[in-house]
Amino acid sequence: MTYSTTFAQVSLANSSPAWRQILVVSDKNPISFPTPGYIVKEETVDGIATKTTYFTTGSIFRHIEQDGIHYYWFIVERVETNQSADPEALREQMAINDILTGGDGTNGQDSGGSESVPEAI
Repeated sequence: MTYSTTFAQVSLANSSPAWRQILVVSDKNPISFPTPGYIVKEETVDGIATKTTYFTTGSIFRHIEQDGIHYYWFIVERVETNQSADPEALREQMAINDILTGGDGTNGQDSGGSESVPEAI
């Protein structure tokens, strides 16, 4: 399933056309939307989970089937995005980024080894 947003001029219930945000959900198979007024997209990238909730007018605005793909259009009223992080996945990603940028992969953390201390004379 693929989610994307765009803007289109839309006329609703005897109103003049106005620019509205449109959520387009597409897939090869037909999709049923048990709560079309509340559509949730969740994804995790580099240890950060993102939950995007699209609040729509409550019904499918348009359904198009083209080249074997089903496209469902919803008029968006509001969008909420929440992010949360998996600390271990973030540490791993930070270590990889550190190594790729020339660091030693410890992100400045003490590895617990002993340091060389000069002797007093």
